Amino acid sequence: MTTHREQILTIIANHTDGKLSDLLDDNRKLDDIPGFDSLTRVEVTMAIEEDFNIEIADRDVESWCTIGDIVKDVQIN
Repeated sequence: MTTHREQILTIIANHTDGKLSDLLDDNRKLDDIPGFDSLTRVEVTMAIEEDFNIEIADRDVESWCTIGDIVKDVQIN
């Protein structure tokens, strides 16, 4: 069974130039992931909301700085 974290990492990898193996550190800054820009943030958010059947507030999305921030927000929702 895939964990929430693994699903999130897969979504990020699928929407960026980053490799899944490069995304394993929860402290990895989103700005340091190749191809992660403002459009990618929207695409990743929409994919997460669809996959997890949740809504993430814009203020939460805007506060994401690291992969760990995304994982925490999804676990809270």
